[in-house]
Amino acid sequence: HHCSGFCDEGFWCGEGSTSPQQNPCPAGRYGDVEGIGTPKCTGLCAPGHWCGPNSTSAFQAKCLGGSYGNVSGLPTEACSLDCVYDDHRGLLGVGDGGD
Repeated sequence: HHCSGFCDEGFWCGEGSTSPQQNPCPAGRYGDVEGIGTPKCTGLCAPGHWCGPNSTSAFQAKCLGGSYGNVSGLPTEACSLDCVYDDHRGLLGVGDGGD
């Protein structure tokens, strides 16, 4: 038996798949190579970022201003928590920006 090709980036294909886009990598995970055979895909999205379904990068989308993501695998743009303003310390819960 011959297969037609590999599963596309951002997707995974289990045994018996019939499409290169059989299953999207789940939200919070990404697939940056072709031929992934597990729903774990390549891995979790990076802290400070979130990944919707069929993402292809750990840095798919940055958490929005006013929120932050201090864990891996965030599935929505809400990220982890809203930032909180403290009169004595300023804006809390914000990373160093990184860029």
